[in-house]
Amino acid sequence: MGTVLNLRNVKTSMSGFAVAALFIFKIKGVRIGENMKNLRKYGEAPFKVAVIHGGPGAPGEMAPVARELSSVSGVLEPLQTATTIEGQIGELKDVLKKNGYLPVTLIGWSWSAWLSFIFAAQYPAFVKKLILIGSGPYQEKYALNIMSTRQPIK
Repeated sequence: MGTVLNLRNVKTSMSGFAVAALFIFKIKGVRIGENMKNLRKYGEAPFKVAVIHGGPGAPGEMAPVARELSSVSGVLEPLQTATTIEGQIGELKDVLKKNGYLPVTLIGWSWSAWLSFIFAAQYPAFVKKLILIGSGPYQEKYALNIMSTRQPIK
């Protein structure tokens, strides 16, 4: 049986969240549109895969994964800029609706594993496959000992 996240218990704002500056630079195989400073595209259309960065505030860290996958599929790398979960869900929905070949394979890393999970629960028609990497716990019983789990081995 799969793990279930109760979305009513998900906090919907990130206090203290600092939006990272988005630096626009040229990388081989990456296109950033004039009006899409929160999106990088890798490979060619159709864009069937979206890689979602960790953070909050860590845009671009999924670029190596996107570059590697772009040899077999067009890949979107949305860069979250909103300061609330609802805002980030809305950004992701807009980017996928305008640029993705729906439904997409959504790959979320770290914080965005949660974001991708929440997005898939709210918009299942947008997501063909959901891949979660390095996610935090989804059940409270697993979160209780997370700090001791993170402690270095002595």
